[in-house]
Amino acid sequence: MKPSLLFIPLFPFLLLLLLLSGPMQLSSQTLAGIQGGFSQLTPTRFVTLDGGGSYSGDGARFLGALVSIKTGRILWFESGLLIARHHLISTPEFMPGVDMTPEKNSLTLVTIPLKLNLELGKYFFINGGLLVDLETDRTGSYFDNQSGMGFELGTGVNYQYRKLYFRLNPLLRIHAFPAFQHENHQQHLLEAGLGAGIGYILDTKPSER
Repeated sequence: MKPSLLFIPLFPFLLLLLLLSGPMQLSSQTLAGIQGGFSQLTPTRFVTLDGGGSYSGDGARFLGALVSIKTGRILWFESGLLIARHHLISTPEFMPGVDMTPEKNSLTLVTIPLKLNLELGKYFFINGGLLVDLETDRTGSYFDNQSGMGFELGTGVNYQYRKLYFRLNPLLRIHAFPAFQHENHQQHLLEAGLGAGIGYILDTKPSER
């Protein structure tokens, strides 16, 4: 599926979150926490090329700090800082006499998420938004720079015990869409993963519910 067809639904999705959230208000809750997780990777170009080497995903791990602010009756705005290490395996283009041994590659992305979380009842939520990615380190063979904008869509479950907050968040991400340093037939990293987080409610005002 072309990326334009895959991610165009994200924008009406975010608009729907705003419409369903109810009137905007001053923060009733502010939540600070940490989130970590893992994902499976699918390197792709969204076009078919003849020849050239190939890449496959070898998993990723991410960890970071998140801050969520309740901006509506059932809507949260979330940002923070995540650091992720992505692992790839590259295989050279076949040529007589060329060593075809796969090579391990890795790259590090520092990400600022800008997301909206919509509560679905007491325990469930859906979320999505923009990612601002900066590639800070890499090893191994060449893979297009992943610094750029990205997108994330997810869903999950949460549980609050007094002022502690726990969450599990299955998610989908795409990176370098667009890239800050765009290449012909730009390569992208697609992720399907699971995040887990724990947080603490810093401020609580009377609920509007």
